[in-house]
Amino acid sequence: MTVDYWILRTDYSNYAVAYGCTNRASDRTCEHAQAALWSRTPTLEDDYVETAGQMFSSVCLNLTTFIQTTKTDGKYQFCFNSRVG
Repeated sequence: MTVDYWILRTDYSNYAVAYGCTNRASDRTCEHAQAALWSRTPTLEDDYVETAGQMFSSVCLNLTTFIQTTKTDGKYQFCFNSRVG
């Protein structure tokens, strides 16, 4: 499955906030969204997490649906993921 995603915000050194749509309705609105906060380190400063939360809220994602995950096999080792819809 191919998922289009957009980088909503990044500082190119520490974090990136990503948003994608896995399924679109006939009116082209997003039925199932995915979002992630990626970090280049195992931890991330609270300011970056807060910025990401603001970005996710701006695209109408419910932050209570997010779960923290740890990725150890790639460039990014810390992220929040959400699948909504």
